[in-house]
Amino acid sequence: MHAMSTVKFAGTIRTITRDGRSGVVELDHIIEGKTFAVISPDTRGRISLMNGVGQLQAGKHVKGEAETGSEALRAISVFAAD
Repeated sequence: MHAMSTVKFAGTIRTITRDGRSGVVELDHIIEGKTFAVISPDTRGRISLMNGVGQLQAGKHVKGEAETGSEALRAISVFAAD
């Protein structure tokens, strides 16, 4: 099994799950053919993005590091960009 490559990304949270714990980030630039990254409950930094309201906020500009996946980037870490 080969190691996944990691990339830096920046983009805007566009969609969040009903429970507010996961979301999809539309990337500012296409990275390795991908146009979005997924924030999951395993993503480091996700809790601090919830700003005490208990869910991610659509429209928030973020950046971080991700692994390349077959369909999207998988965010390893994420934080507010502004």
